[in-house]
Amino acid sequence: MTKQLRTVGFLFTRTEIGSAVLSADYGDAYRPPGAVIGAALRGWTAKIDALPDDPALGLVEGQARASYLWDFFANSKNNNDEPFLLHDYKDDQYYLASFVEDELTFEILCSQVFSTGVQFRERRIVGVTYPIAGLGILDEQAAAEITDETGATIYEEGIY
Repeated sequence: MTKQLRTVGFLFTRTEIGSAVLSADYGDAYRPPGAVIGAALRGWTAKIDALPDDPALGLVEGQARASYLWDFFANSKNNNDEPFLLHDYKDDQYYLASFVEDELTFEILCSQVFSTGVQFRERRIVGVTYPIAGLGILDEQAAAEITDETGATIYEEGIY
């Protein structure tokens, strides 16, 4: 079962799309059309614009946002860098993603999430179409089961 990163209270400051392009550069601004290799990949940067442990600003699964993000990072990396579902607010779709950083301390995570932002990158799995089809957007209190096109359970607790 794929987990979903809860992004309530996170500020996405950057969404990017990049493609691998194979081309030749002849100098002096001469360049033939390039060949795009594969589909474009997305990247995201998220910040928290609140103090790290202020429960008055809302909790995520009972934790302050920075602590939640730290536990989510550790869980993802401890499970072989398992990808997770990330909602892209630009196109209102879901993508598989992972943290760009492979090693972090809690202090560095906090300094990133409160200043420049934590970065995520799109991940792909063979046989899964992108963006992830079949995920409806539910309200934060939802508890419905989410299934993919085959009827297999993707997410059990509802999407935030």
